[in-house]
Amino acid sequence: MPFTPPASKSRIAIALIVVSLLLHLHGSHAQAQRAAADETVAAWTLPDASQLAAQRDKIRQAMAGLDRLLQGTPEGPGWRTYLLWDSLQMAIADDVDDDTVLQIQAMSNLLSVYNRLADDYPSLELPEFQSLRSAIRPRIEQLNAILTRRGSTEAAARRIRLAELINVGTWTAQRQSEWSEHVRWLEDRLQTPPPSSLNASRPNLTLRISAPLIRNMTTNLVADPTDVNECIVGTPVRGSGVTSGQGWLSPDAGNQSVGSHGARLIVRFEGVLRTDTIGYSGPVQVFSAGHTRLNAHAVLQVNGEGLKLLSSNVQAAANSRTKGVSTKFRDGGGIDRLVKRIAHRQIADKKAQANWESSWKARKSFEKKFTEELVSEVQEGDQAFQEGLRLPLLRRDLFPVRWDWATHASDLTTSICFDGRSRATAATLPPTIRSEYAVNVLIHQSLFDNAVEGYLAGRLLPLDELGPQDDDDDSDPAGEADPASDVAVRLDDFQPLRCVLADNELTFYLLGRQFVAGGIEYPAAMIEIKYRLAVTGNTWRLERVAAPRILPTPRYSRKPRFGIGGAALRGAVEPALEQELPEQLELTIPALEAEIPEAVKGLQIVYATTVDGWLHIALD
Repeated sequence: MPFTPPASKSRIAIALIVVSLLLHLHGSHAQAQRAAADETVAAWTLPDASQLAAQRDKIRQAMAGLDRLLQGTPEGPGWRTYLLWDSLQMAIADDVDDDTVLQIQAMSNLLSVYNRLADDYPSLELPEFQSLRSAIRPRIEQLNAILTRRGSTEAAARRIRLAELINVGTWTAQRQSEWSEHVRWLEDRLQTPPPSSLNASRPNLTLRISAPLIRNMTTNLVADPTDVNECIVGTPVRGSGVTSGQGWLSPDAGNQSVGSHGARLIVRFEGVLRTDTIGYSGPVQVFSAGHTRLNAHAVLQVNGEGLKLLSSNVQAAANSRTKGVSTKFRDGGGIDRLVKRIAHRQIADKKAQANWESSWKARKSFEKKFTEELVSEVQEGDQAFQEGLRLPLLRRDLFPVRWDWATHASDLTTSICFDGRSRATAATLPPTIRSEYAVNVLIHQSLFDNAVEGYLAGRLLPLDELGPQDDDDDSDPAGEADPASDVAVRLDDFQPLRCVLADNELTFYLLGRQFVAGGIEYPAAMIEIKYRLAVTGNTWRLERVAAPRILPTPRYSRKPRFGIGGAALRGAVEPALEQELPEQLELTIPALEAEIPEAVKGLQIVYATTVDGWLHIALD
């Protein structure tokens, strides 16, 4: 037996004590976690019979309201067929809540109707359709809570993980995404997440447009001919004229308070009306050249409700120059000279009054035309806002919970809290805006998550639609089969996408509840796609970091793993993804229509980065 010096023995003893203490602390921590998990397992919430019945009644009431709307209309039968009316009635039958098989079928039927109510049909924006969709959602959550397997155990593990995340000092993009995922999972199963300030709604989209760009893209040159037929100081005046000038928009520098009341924009016009006229007064004709300065401005308000005209004001200042006087006395004799001398004296005496009347009449005429055109433009802009943005967002339960606006002399800025159905947004502040650029767009990863939920949840997505689309060529000239065209994923009904933006990388996780490849159905899995921001000269692009992967659906109560057929799923889907997703994607502004101002068409991406969950893009 080797001899051990006393000092070595003491060091070994100390080491053993330290190891023993660490094991004890680890065991205590594990026991505390198990105790917390056991307590949470017991706290799994299920709807009682009265709550289930009450929600079924709400759906029936919403269906009755929609049925009254559809009665007597030629589109009624078509809408009932589209909304699977019979299946919807079966899903809310009284006996559903007593049979698990019926609950599974009811869940499927409700999800189908719920997703169809978010389709791109203008009629679906009517309140009766929206009321039905709002009534269906809580019923889906009730059935989701009842049918979730190992729900209590999984909820306990997620609550423990949330408690760990909340104690971490730095909110990285990955941690924010994970936090949002856990909160979604719990809320979609009627489980209350732990209280935290992170559940509060924060802006996750900021857009800043510089004042010079606003002016450049709204400047409109005017050259408008007009006829003159007036009576000035009792004298009929006939002739023609041309109104020339320019109008533009600028931010209201006096509206600097941030709030949801809206941003104020000033419509400005500066121009001049030049006229050539003849005034008729008895035997005298007066030839004049008029010069009337025109100035107009109007105040517009834009907010989440749309575009509105608040006020307008027009000013005119006329001045005229007499080019000549003629009389009916053509002999050039004394009578002609006398009449002309009297006419010139009267013109001089009445000049101030004539200019005042000309200014007043010009202002009234221009004010009428300016107001009519302005009202028409505002109505068209508001209609485009309602049809293209506001109503589609309302239809999908995606209208921002908060929409703040501010205008300064240098810019217009709007910040949106795009929370979907009260989803988590940003836990970190946005990056600093680069004021030297014309446009700054700051998008948090939660905006992608929340928007995709409203537009794509539960939808069947062919994998060949993930890559760039070529609208001009949908054929295969080589006559070869496209492997991706036979592969599709049915996206998750509650969280179809997770997005992580950090370190100049964009990572997307597409969560599928079902895959179909070659006519074979596969169970739920997740697609991971990674791209990195890169720049060469003035060209920004996305470069694929690695080949796309198929991963198991995340679980936290046990190690995630594939079910039966997982290897076959990867073999069928990963090659299709590899083919469809390009190695590089150039970051460019989408092709715009011809009527878009040249100032907008000329914009290019000059700066891009991702940090702490934010994507910052600048255009100039």
